[in-house]
Amino acid sequence: MFDIHYENDDFVVINKYPGVSVHKDDGDTMLVSEVARALAPHHFI
Repeated sequence: MFDIHYENDDFVVINKYPGVSVHKDDGDTMLVSEVARALAPHHFI
């Protein structure tokens, strides 16, 4: 769905795969939610 290329305390740089929607579409989760879930072990979100 995406690769995390860089992260610090202020921002995250990701590479979103083609065809992955940033917005929540029918049956999909929102990309921002997925990024937050991937970062959860490292950050308090």
